[in-house]
Amino acid sequence: MDKLIEAVKVSIPYIITYLVLILVFAFFVYLYNLKLALILAFIQFTWPFGVAIVLIAEYRYFYVRKKLQHHDYRQSDVFMYDQLYLKELQSLKQKVNDERNQELLTQKEREDYIRLWSHEIKTPLTRMKLMLDDDHQNSNNKLQKQVKIIQSQLDLLLTYERIKSFNSDIHFKEVNLREECNHCLKNLMEMAIDKNLIVQNNLPNVTYLTDEKWLKIVIEQLLMNAIKYSNDNGQIKIELQKNVLKISDNGIGIYAEDLPEIFKAGYIGKNTRQNENASGLGLYIVNQICQKLNIGINVQSVENHGTTVNLSLVSKLIQK
Repeated sequence: MDKLIEAVKVSIPYIITYLVLILVFAFFVYLYNLKLALILAFIQFTWPFGVAIVLIAEYRYFYVRKKLQHHDYRQSDVFMYDQLYLKELQSLKQKVNDERNQELLTQKEREDYIRLWSHEIKTPLTRMKLMLDDDHQNSNNKLQKQVKIIQSQLDLLLTYERIKSFNSDIHFKEVNLREECNHCLKNLMEMAIDKNLIVQNNLPNVTYLTDEKWLKIVIEQLLMNAIKYSNDNGQIKIELQKNVLKISDNGIGIYAEDLPEIFKAGYIGKNTRQNENASGLGLYIVNQICQKLNIGINVQSVENHGTTVNLSLVSKLIQK
C-alpha cells in the first residue's frame, strides 16, 4: 500500500503536465476553429507516450531509492534533478554524521576527564593508607589535608557534571560581591592560615545581577588557586576597578608560554606540576562558567612575581 501511494505521488506531476498539454492543444483548436475530433486524436496518439514516461519515472524513482538504501549509485544513474536531490541528501547526511561525531567526541572527553579525576582522587587515598600504616608519625593533620584534597576533587567533578545542565540550573538575582567573596574566603581560611597569608577584600559594597551559586564556584576556585600557588607569608588582594573584579597574588606565577593554554582541560603548567592538588581542570571549569554567565576572563602573570585574574562584569553594578 505504501509503495502504491509513493507511485501515485511520483506520477502526479507528469499527469498534471499531460493534462495541461491537452488543455493547451484544445485552446489552439478552439482558437483556430478546428475540428474537435483533433483533440481526441491528440489524446489517442499521445497517451501511450504519457504512460511510458510515467512508468519510466516511477522505475527510476524506486531504482534510485534502492541504490541509496544500499549506498551504491553512480551519477549517471540519475537525472539532473535527482542529482540535486542527492546532493542535498548527502549534505544532510554529512551534517548528521558531523553531529554524531561531535557527540562521540564530547562523550570521549567526558570519559577522559572522569578518568583523570579518578586518578587524582585515588592518589590522596593511597597516601592516607600509607599514613595509617605508619605508626611512627603523628599523621592526623596530614590525613585531614588529604581528605580536603579529595573533597576538592569531588567538588570539581560534581561541578563539571552540573555544567552540562547549566541552562536549566540558572537563577539570576542581585549578588553582593563583597559578601560573596567573604563567604568564599571563610571556606578557604584554613588553607590561608596554614601558609600565613594576608588576604585583603577591598571590594566596595556593590551588587551584581548574576547566578549566585555559579559565581561562587568561579570566585572560590580562583581564590583557591591564589592561595594554593602563593608562597608562605604572601598576600592576596581582591579589588574592583571600574567593572573588573581583580584577584591578585604574589605567588609563583605562570610561565609566559603556559598562559595561552591555561583554560584547556587537563593542562598543568610547568610551575604547578609539583603541586599535589593540581588537576588542570579548575581554570577550565571557571572559563566554561564565565562564558555561560557572559563574564569576560583573562589572566596576567609573571613567573615568580604573581598572578592577577580579571573578571569583566558586563551587567551594571549597583552601589549599596
